[in-house]
Amino acid sequence: MKRLFSLLLAIILISSSLMSIIPALATTIQTGDYIKGTNFSAVYYVDADANGNGSNGEWCNPTDRHIGQNPTTNTDNNLIDALLWVKQPGDSDGTCNSGPSAGTWWADYAFSLVE
Repeated sequence: MKRLFSLLLAIILISSSLMSIIPALATTIQTGDYIKGTNFSAVYYVDADANGNGSNGEWCNPTDRHIGQNPTTNTDNNLIDALLWVKQPGDSDGTCNSGPSAGTWWADYAFSLVE
């Protein structure tokens, strides 16, 4: 239960402050490696709901992406604690790239993630 609480807290903190500046898994791994080498204790995750085609540098309704790996804590990487879908694939990140307001279901975008 403590691990689950830590994971949920990390999701809130990291999503709200870092996700817009960490566009790729490689950067996340490098950041995790640096921080885990210190006395700072944290949980590291990758938001995989739309990263199945890698990063194109966009964080808000990124174009030409695909659904990423299913959520799991079996990451095969000791620097990443979990792959998560922070939001349901197809929910808009905001009005960027012609999307509806944040959190709104966007069927066209959802279909583009599975094409």
